[in-house]
Amino acid sequence: MSDISNFVEVDDTFMARFADVRGINADRRKRESAQIEMDRVYAANLSAIRNAAQLTQNEIAASMGIKQSAVSRLEGQSDMLLSTLLGYLNATGAESASIVVVVHGQRVELDLESLRHIKALSSQA
Repeated sequence: MSDISNFVEVDDTFMARFADVRGINADRRKRESAQIEMDRVYAANLSAIRNAAQLTQNEIAASMGIKQSAVSRLEGQSDMLLSTLLGYLNATGAESASIVVVVHGQRVELDLESLRHIKALSSQA
């Protein structure tokens, strides 16, 4: 036989306390989100990414198998293939590469690494 005295009756006081806890958790999530945003580095161009990686154009060129002058042109381009962008980012040692867009208020992230796998699969077919 079980003892029902172990159960607590949920009343307005309990719910008010629970709401306070949920509010504290929401505040914590907001602070964590703000910290992540502050830690984020916004790059105006590719050279900013290379500088953050503390690499020279020559080092990027060697990693990509191209000439330094080609890296200079890449960094000045306003338009390039996603595969070229991914190659550059990999050469900088980027741990993950993605593009984030906001569509109708919804944040959508495109993982560039997944595009490489899709391209590899389509070339095998």
